[in-house]
Amino acid sequence: MLPVKTDAQQLVLLIVEHARQGVPDPYIIAEALPDYSIHHVAFVIEQLAQLPYPDLSQLI
Repeated sequence: MLPVKTDAQQLVLLIVEHARQGVPDPYIIAEALPDYSIHHVAFVIEQLAQLPYPDLSQLI
């Protein structure tokens, strides 16, 4: 299992919520969490997309 740092759990949870509604938009997520840049959010989305989990909420 991929370890998720406790300070990044909020970011991963928001990405998972957006993924359930469709394709997560890094611009919207970065606006909701100003601690993360658009590029950082896009990188995390890309990394999560490569995981073999059908439900990403298993990571948290």
